[in-house]
Amino acid sequence: MSSEFKPIPVTASGRPQLAPEEIETAYAAAILEDIAPAWGTLTVTTHRVIFTLPSDPKARPAARSVPLFSTFSFKTKPSLRAHKATLTVRVPAPKPPEGTATPSNAPSAAAAPPATRGDVVVRFRSPSERDAILSAFSRARADKAWERLRREKKAAAEKSAAVNAVDVTRHAGIGGLLEREARKQAVAGEAMAAFGDLDRLMAGARELVGLAGRLAAVDAEAARAGGKEVEEGKERLELAKLMEGLGIASPVTKGAAGGNQNTYQTQLARQLAEFLPKPLEYHGGVMTLVDVYCLYNRARSSTELVAPDDLVAACKLCESLRLGVRLTTLSSSSAKDGRLPVMELDSFRGAARDRRLLKAAEDAGGAGIAAEDMVRGTYLPVGRAVELLKASEAAGVLCRDEAPGGAVRFFPNWFATRF
Repeated sequence: MSSEFKPIPVTASGRPQLAPEEIETAYAAAILEDIAPAWGTLTVTTHRVIFTLPSDPKARPAARSVPLFSTFSFKTKPSLRAHKATLTVRVPAPKPPEGTATPSNAPSAAAAPPATRGDVVVRFRSPSERDAILSAFSRARADKAWERLRREKKAAAEKSAAVNAVDVTRHAGIGGLLEREARKQAVAGEAMAAFGDLDRLMAGARELVGLAGRLAAVDAEAARAGGKEVEEGKERLELAKLMEGLGIASPVTKGAAGGNQNTYQTQLARQLAEFLPKPLEYHGGVMTLVDVYCLYNRARSSTELVAPDDLVAACKLCESLRLGVRLTTLSSSSAKDGRLPVMELDSFRGAARDRRLLKAAEDAGGAGIAAEDMVRGTYLPVGRAVELLKASEAAGVLCRDEAPGGAVRFFPNWFATRF
């Protein structure tokens, strides 16, 4: 049975990598009996059933999936002590061992034995989580998003071929103007209709995020190419970065977690860890919790906003889950207790921070670096830059030079790094 669940890649935060057109609809803590007898996360998307194992934060997650078109049913299994369901999947016929001689009267490949059915028993922690998964599975099986996507791609290819075959003169003159105007109105009508259907709206948001990502990649390549358009390319790249932050194509929602607060906050923490590195890098490795709340809720392509309490709980989980970001505090005179909660990249802490600053000081040659150099081109506060430099100095990686005018610059500490 396990042969139907194929290994798939996972992200750095431990979430399964989704296809460009795929959207998560439900997830819950579960055990696949006889396949993976340990607690993991079962996810239903518009295209697949995915099981991520293990849920142990100290271990590297691994994921397996089965496409929905290879499934038949997902039904409740009667059980006195546990909340179970049975997933019926298509099991391919076994292939003969390599090197096995084929008799002359054997059936051809076209007449190979058909696939059989097999049952996978799934155990959940609560009936609500089980019912949420079964409901999402039924909707996805009925919607058949994979077939609709295939039809849309085929229709788009046929339409493109037909348009290319038409004489260019057809689009000239008043007739061409009327045709283009009618096409624009049709596109606008489809966009407005999407707002009446949340699933279609989320699918459209995924396309927008993908388009913004491609635009950012193209502009980054143009900026690296140099030439007279470098400055213009930088401006377009900044615009693309803003566009790329406007949508998370498959946002984590409380409803998809079946009402289980622990599952919801864990998945929320993992998605935050995927979303935050880019804005944190741009802000010098640290952002206030208020900024994180506003930026993340704006980026969600969903009508369901994340509650402040849930966001704080998810941020607190990031460190224990080893997701590369963590919730910490900085000294601040504006805060009531003198401490300001912030999210920080692990690469801006400890040895990783020291390596980063040492490299920056070495790249500067004999000029050294100052706090003003670190904040140039980013939103990093000068006070935070001073704290980072002093921390690396205290670790013995950097040493300071104070000029008579009061300017302070930091240089590599050769006594600690070379001798």
